Amino acid sequence: MDLRLFFVSLIFISLVLYFIPVESIKSTKKESDIPQFIFNNATMYSLDETGLNRYVKASQALNYKTKDVMYDANITLYNYDKTKDFYKENLKSKDMLKVQDIYTFTDDVEYKRDNFMQINTDKLIYDDKNKIAKNNTTFNARYYTHKYSGDSLFLDVNSSLISSKNTNFKIDMSNKK
Repeated sequence: MDLRLFFVSLIFISLVLYFIPVESIKSTKKESDIPQFIFNNATMYSLDETGLNRYVKASQALNYKTKDVMYDANITLYNYDKTKDFYKENLKSKDMLKVQDIYTFTDDVEYKRDNFMQINTDKLIYDDKNKIAKNNTTFNARYYTHKYSGDSLFLDVNSSLISSKNTNFKIDMSNKK
């Protein structure tokens, strides 16, 4: 008798549980926080009518709806304008965030223009549309053999204008450049 009561109660409980609606488990992450694409060892080439415009290499690239994130990013921008005195610019960092045309480089940032100019800093914001690089942290720069350091960097790539606060120059007088 006890065994029969046990089986009947199991069948009754299972029927009741079968008809109870189950709510779907909602994710705590927003849909915009989930990457649409993830690329490992990513390489990208951008071409235009003059040739290779941009070369991008990263150990990992994440593409979201509104932003792109790269790790160990290395971006090379090529210049085909004959009025400019350089051929290419290189931007490297451990982390990079791109929202529209604004790149934010963080952690061991290195900006290099050919072999004559180099800037090292912890953070750099680069506006690709207006060609302006800026930050509000300290930096060290080299122009040929001259040294330049300070904080709050502003670099206009189009006009080669550079300004900063708390600057320190070390001009190499032995070099004629």
